Amino acid sequence: MAIKLKTEYYSTVQKILIVDKGMTPLSAQLKHELKRYENEIYVSPQIPQSLSPFSLCFLIDPPPQIFRALHAKHPPCILIIPSSHKQAEKMKESIAKRGDATIKIVSITSLIHATPQDIDNILWFTFSKSDETFLYIHHPLPPPKNKIAPSLSAKTNKTIRRLHLIFHPKTIPFLLISLFLIIHFLFIPPLLTSFFFIYSATKSFTAKDIVSVKKQTELARSTSQVSKKIYLLVRPTFLILSLVSIPDGIFQVNEAATTVLTKSVPLSQNTTALLKLILKQNKDKNDFTQIQTLKDSITSDEAEFSQSLNLLYQKAPDWIFKKKKEEIKKALSYLEIGQKLLFHFDTFFAKDTKKTYLFLFANNMELRPGGGFIGSFGVVSVHNYTIDPPIIYDVYDADGQLKSHIEPPLPIRLYLSQPDWFLRDSAFSPDFNSNYQQAKLFLKKEMKLTSFDGAFLITTTAIQNSITAFNSLYIPDFKELVTKDNFYLKAQLYAEKNFFPGSLQKKRFLGAVLDQILIQIEDVSFSKLAEAIKTSLDEKQIVMAFEDPELQKTITSLYWSGQTIHPTCSSSKQNCVLDYLMPVDANLGVNKTNFYIQRSLQSRVSIDESGTITNRFTAFYQNQSLKNIFPGGTYKNYFQLFLPKDAHVTRVSLDESILSNYDNVVQNDYQSVGFLMQIPPQGKSIVAVEYQLSQPLQKGGNVYQLITQKQIGTANTEFSFSFSLPSKTYIMNQNFSPLVKGNSIIYNTTITNDKIFFLELLKE
Repeated sequence: MAIKLKTEYYSTVQKILIVDKGMTPLSAQLKHELKRYENEIYVSPQIPQSLSPFSLCFLIDPPPQIFRALHAKHPPCILIIPSSHKQAEKMKESIAKRGDATIKIVSITSLIHATPQDIDNILWFTFSKSDETFLYIHHPLPPPKNKIAPSLSAKTNKTIRRLHLIFHPKTIPFLLISLFLIIHFLFIPPLLTSFFFIYSATKSFTAKDIVSVKKQTELARSTSQVSKKIYLLVRPTFLILSLVSIPDGIFQVNEAATTVLTKSVPLSQNTTALLKLILKQNKDKNDFTQIQTLKDSITSDEAEFSQSLNLLYQKAPDWIFKKKKEEIKKALSYLEIGQKLLFHFDTFFAKDTKKTYLFLFANNMELRPGGGFIGSFGVVSVHNYTIDPPIIYDVYDADGQLKSHIEPPLPIRLYLSQPDWFLRDSAFSPDFNSNYQQAKLFLKKEMKLTSFDGAFLITTTAIQNSITAFNSLYIPDFKELVTKDNFYLKAQLYAEKNFFPGSLQKKRFLGAVLDQILIQIEDVSFSKLAEAIKTSLDEKQIVMAFEDPELQKTITSLYWSGQTIHPTCSSSKQNCVLDYLMPVDANLGVNKTNFYIQRSLQSRVSIDESGTITNRFTAFYQNQSLKNIFPGGTYKNYFQLFLPKDAHVTRVSLDESILSNYDNVVQNDYQSVGFLMQIPPQGKSIVAVEYQLSQPLQKGGNVYQLITQKQIGTANTEFSFSFSLPSKTYIMNQNFSPLVKGNSIIYNTTITNDKIFFLELLKE
């Protein structure tokens, strides 16, 4: 027979703490019962840092390391442990070791199914003055209503505890914030998926997998649309928080990238198709219709492509897309050029008319002021979008027919010992348009060839650059495999082997190479070929001139005309000082030594206290050819340096020896200093020219502008530029990033094309 105990309670009001991480029903039952006796009850999911405010605490289902959390001075604590009798025994042993009589342990079957009698027993055990520190309460759990696995009750208990914790009043604000954030950022996963498909499509485009590009681009577009629909629902919140520019910008980048990929495929395909149609002979009516359709489509797609690419360049963040943005910037420059040239498409390809173009092939290994020795030339007819096969001539075919005397430039007569002037030496001006006019005069006199609509000068280096796009060319007629690296030597071999005036070997080899380029052009990467040609144009290995003034204006604006620049100041400031440098070589040694010549340039500009500007120009040469080994030899060079027209030359030296006898010619916008120099195989030489500008710096704001022009056909040359200032003169701005040393600046670069150096100065 069970003995019914009567529980007695203290009548004084106590502060009692109940710690229950799981917020189980047992803690609620204890709280309810204790409140009946006017106690102040506090319930917490975790133990506070200090227990001193409380006179009693109940720790429900405490962790094994609970004793670490209980400080030396703590109120009486009741540890209520569910189910595990072993855990209770271990804690009992720990209490015994600690000798702490203020801790009691209650082991109970369930924290969920405690009966009123269980609660009464726990309270009696808590407030009794008995020495007992352990109470074991055990009775069977109520049977489950359904036949389920025995372990389900434990799972249910855990689930109920979790739900109780989740929906506890203190967690509701956190739940609401989490729900708010989830709703407002739900658009991000599909947006990231869209960017992934864009990335995959870009890789597929690089691999020329057009089918995958189209599929992945469509997936990118569809996932982006899903993301944007979700975003538009929550956009007002971003607008209120002034954060709308961030997601809006991301969507703009996404849409621009998708448009770029969408347009890139037809743009690439249509450009290739148009090129094939232009090269096709015997076109029919459908071909001409297709050419017009493709041209209009390219014009439309290119405009939209360029607009989206420009938006992508502006909006994409630098810290993520820095390298890609450099590629985009390059692509935009290509598109701008393409748009300019497409405007003249009908003019160049002679829609409903006929045009004739002159091609001058210059060997820049035997360098001349205008690009090189003219060894061959070609005539190409274009009529109604059709290019006829080129007719290639050896230059001696023409020069052998010259009947009259034409006085040559003085260096040709003096140093080349040639009393007459011929087409082969016609490229003797650094200005291509002047050379074109001279070539037309020769061809009219020699072969009665007239009415050219334009001309191209193509150097050996330009042909090498173009061959790069093909990797190699097999020339069946000569049984030769031509690459970029061996083209020059192969061409020179057939030019020199058993050579005599009128020999057909050279022109046949060059013609066979050009024919093979046209045959294989349909199989080559159009982008690689376009890049190779653009490199040659930018580096003045190909220059051109046209009779059509609008077309010529466009070519000049792209710096592809090979013209000498009329020096003008780009600054609106009144005190603008112009400086100009163009070093020009002319190989008059009847050899191909430029193949072995290494050259670097240096310009040292200084200003004295009076404001006088002095430029000390130096050119360093090294002839790396071997003695008596073809195709090298002594570099017999007529060197010229073009300067401002009103500059005062104060010193000219060769290998540190001052020259008193040199050519000094003033014409048009420039003056030139010229003299003959010879560098033997394995030899070195230094040319130095010092001059003063006629216009000094004035007090106040000034601009110094140095224009450096690259000679047609020259290799890319290292160039070092320094600028020294006196006291009370300061550099306020410049268009390059120099190294500053004291009162001087130094800038090292490479002359790949014409350059302008701009410095804004202040003189006190």
